[in-house]
Amino acid sequence: MPQNRSDFDGLPSAGPARPEDVIEDLGDGLLLRRARSEDIEANAAFQSVVQADPPDFEPFEHIAHWVRQLMDGSHPICRARDFLLVHDTRSDQVVSSLGLLSHTLAYDGIPVPTGMPELVGTHPDYRHRRLIARQFAEVHRWSEERGQLLQIIDGIPWYYRQFGYEMAAQNMGGLYQGRSLLPGEPVKGLGVRAAIEADAPFITRCFDHGMKRYRLTCRRDEAFWRFELSGRHGFSTQTRFLKIVETDSGEPRAVFNHVPILLDHGWTRTPMFEAAPGVAWPEVVDAALFFLREVGAELASQSKQEHAGAALVLGTEHPALEVLRGRGGRPRRPYAWYLRVADPVGFLKHVAPALEARLVGSPYQGHDGELALSFFRSGVRLHFEKGQLREIAEWRPSTEEVGDVSLPDLSFLNLLFGHRSLVEIADAFPDCQITRRQALVETLFPKQPSFLMPTS
Repeated sequence: MPQNRSDFDGLPSAGPARPEDVIEDLGDGLLLRRARSEDIEANAAFQSVVQADPPDFEPFEHIAHWVRQLMDGSHPICRARDFLLVHDTRSDQVVSSLGLLSHTLAYDGIPVPTGMPELVGTHPDYRHRRLIARQFAEVHRWSEERGQLLQIIDGIPWYYRQFGYEMAAQNMGGLYQGRSLLPGEPVKGLGVRAAIEADAPFITRCFDHGMKRYRLTCRRDEAFWRFELSGRHGFSTQTRFLKIVETDSGEPRAVFNHVPILLDHGWTRTPMFEAAPGVAWPEVVDAALFFLREVGAELASQSKQEHAGAALVLGTEHPALEVLRGRGGRPRRPYAWYLRVADPVGFLKHVAPALEARLVGSPYQGHDGELALSFFRSGVRLHFEKGQLREIAEWRPSTEEVGDVSLPDLSFLNLLFGHRSLVEIADAFPDCQITRRQALVETLFPKQPSFLMPTS
């Protein structure tokens, strides 16, 4: 059943609408404005309802705790002023809201300033008025002012495409390992314990090492891992319990985390698992799975559910999944992250060293020449000298000059971020035209998975 007005009755009032915070008068008593600390409780309560799960739409208190922390000054990357509100001055309530979180991602190791719209929601009585569209235009302006070259969002199907986003990075793929398939005995010589702040350097080392296998990743330094270990509000929806796999003598071997509740009808979800450089995976995987069996049974007892098993939400290409190949697990179909690049030329210039590095050791090492990528109404031209990108510029295709490859809609983002190969894009889009230089394009933009775990 859909949400209705009664679900929002009795929510706290928004703070005063101060003139200096107002961005636009939207009419009918609605003001688009920036949030202040006085709006924390109103926005937390609003989000706890608007983000609630069907069919009951019970207020999601874990969301409320997360919103409070994002707004109260204790979160490393967000403050109250990073949120927009649509304030109905007649009822004095928040009726629509979203925030902009500032992350640093990495593209083949190159830091990329990134904005992430988050907690997007509108009261059902105020939908279909373009309130979210107006807020997206504003946070995109903020993102540009902050020098952010990329925006990402994890969201509902299709919706964010209307704001210039394309699904172009894998999200939430992995493996369901049923309870009967989990180890029934601990691994000899290995145990699992809760991580502590002193483990932050080890966790950082494991995570950074593992991220080398991916195209696009989220950077997490020691300070953020310390925040994860001791700074999170205990009941935030973003809370993850970090665990260390170690030897009997106390030598750490691997780190993984798990969600503190059962999800997906009884599964213990593990969104991150990395081993120290040089550590073999099979034994640390079994040690972690035995622990997940035990903790899953405990969570099931507390919540009066059946424990289904462990959901390793690590993407479709991860060493732990390779270890488990052939053990009878069930693949978890991946979803995708929405990505937005408003300035393809600026982004390509920023990551040019990664493109040049892909030519090294290939048949195009030392390449001289040009590559014209058409997006039909716009495009980019790359000029190479001795394997170096000397110029990247805007270019407009024409009937006389169609370019080397024509990529419809936003399919270029799938190529840029390695989500789809050029051939896969051509198979999906009949109007993707490969005129020439296919091998050069495939060398510059090979298919490669990404792994995004934002510092939210």
